[in-house]
Amino acid sequence: MLLQLTRQGQRARLGILCGLLLALAGCAAAPEPPLPAARAPEAGEAIVFGKIVLLEAGSPLPYDPKAALYPEFTVIRIADDRAFTVALAADGAFFAVLPKGAYVVDAVARRYRVPMAFVAPPDADAAYVGRLELDLVRERGLFGSWLRPDHMDVKDEGDTAEHALAARVPGFDGSLSRALMVGASQVPGAAQRLAARRRREGITPGDVLQAIIIGL
Repeated sequence: MLLQLTRQGQRARLGILCGLLLALAGCAAAPEPPLPAARAPEAGEAIVFGKIVLLEAGSPLPYDPKAALYPEFTVIRIADDRAFTVALAADGAFFAVLPKGAYVVDAVARRYRVPMAFVAPPDADAAYVGRLELDLVRERGLFGSWLRPDHMDVKDEGDTAEHALAARVPGFDGSLSRALMVGASQVPGAAQRLAARRRREGITPGDVLQAIIIGL
C-alpha cells in the first residue's frame, strides 16, 4: 500500500513538472511572422517600402503576436478609393507592390488612425516612403488603460533602406525614388478621400481635421 502511494505521488509530481514545462514553453516568445515574398513590379506598379514603428514614451513597443502590434496597415489610393492591406514585419518593415499613384494611410494595426500620405511616382519602379514613428501615450480610465497616438515623425534611413530593398528583391535594377510620407493635407485629394471614408464609417470630417492637425 505504501509503495502504491509512493508511486502515485511520483506520478503527481511528474504531472506537475510537465505542466510547468508546458506553461514555460507557452510563455516563450512566439516566432516573428515573415513578410510575404516580394516580387518585381509589373507595368503600372511600384514597390513601396519603408517602416512603421510604434513607440510608447519614445521607446519601441515589443512585438507581441497576441496584441498584434505590427500586423498590417491599410492604405487607400486617392484616385479610385481602392484599399490595400500591407503586411508589417516585427520590426515594422514593409514591402508592397502597389499600383502607382497617391495614397493616404487609413489605419495602422487596425486601430490607430494615421493621417499620412505618400506618392508612388509614375516614373519610378520603387518608392521609399521613410520610417514613420508613431509615438503613443497611455490613457487610463475606469475600465483600464489604452494607447492613443500622440505625435508622428518621418525619418529617412538612407542607404540602409536601399540595402533592405536589394535583400528583399534580389536582382532589382529598376529606378528608385525617395518620396517620404507627409501629412495628408500636403497631398492633393488625400484629406478629402480620408474624410469620405470616415463619413461612411460614421466619423465626422471634424474628427479627420483634428487628426490631420495632430499629425502635422
